[in-house]
Amino acid sequence: MITIQFREKKDAALLFQLIKEHNHPNTVHVHSNIIYEPEVLVKINFKESFETVFSSVIIPVLLKYIIKIVEVRWMKEMIRNMFYFSDEEEQRQIMSIARSIIDGEKHEVPMISEMNEHLPREKMIENALQDFLTASVSFSFESFLQFRLKEYRFRLVQYIEAAIDEYKLEQEYQNFVENLRGYVYTKEALMETIHLVYEEEFFFFDRNLNEISHEELKYLIDEQLMQIEDIDTDSLVIAPLISIAPRTIYLYTDLMDHGLVQTIQNIFLERVVLQPLQSFKQIDGKMSN
Repeated sequence: MITIQFREKKDAALLFQLIKEHNHPNTVHVHSNIIYEPEVLVKINFKESFETVFSSVIIPVLLKYIIKIVEVRWMKEMIRNMFYFSDEEEQRQIMSIARSIIDGEKHEVPMISEMNEHLPREKMIENALQDFLTASVSFSFESFLQFRLKEYRFRLVQYIEAAIDEYKLEQEYQNFVENLRGYVYTKEALMETIHLVYEEEFFFFDRNLNEISHEELKYLIDEQLMQIEDIDTDSLVIAPLISIAPRTIYLYTDLMDHGLVQTIQNIFLERVVLQPLQSFKQIDGKMSN
């Protein structure tokens, strides 16, 4: 029998529910019950060998509970109490980024990806449980969390730190985009229409599909852009495009997820008309004829 002591009734009830919902192998018979007085206990009885029940029921259920309940709770506490983000919307955004990092969706955070591959957090928890549990055991769940999962908690701190870095970069990017958007929407257009083609690099064309050279683009760059923080006036994409401030940008590319393509869309919003690369080749062919 395994007896797990809880501080809070709701936590015991959640684990008890997960045990009931767990898809036990047909050969394993597990019975659990919950006691609220005088102590909050979840008792797990079984007929099979401890090793069998341990690997097929105990480890999977406790692992699921820790990741589903404890992990979320700890990460929220870290964001609020360790890194002092009190605004609920900021907390939500950081938590969302952290979840993306954990799920492997943020490939631009290589250190975290390497850690996840070397030792997944699930394996860290599983190792701690295997080292802790014995054939007949009674233990405090809170004590296990506090003293046996220090390495796992540190991993969560690393996730949060990476998420906060990503969040700050995103905030800087949004401020940068808003500044440029404000500049564009108050500026008189030097050209009503620009055709912008991106394949391996960007090419500018006027409304008659005459290519605008690099020298011409440099000449068009507005010196006032120097006042906007983080703008690269040496760039021959964003800087001239902002300076021209066209009313319509026909952007031809097959690489819709490219960073600069998305930035142009974010700055110019409804002024951007996205087209596949083939559309420009067809138009250019007709103009040539």
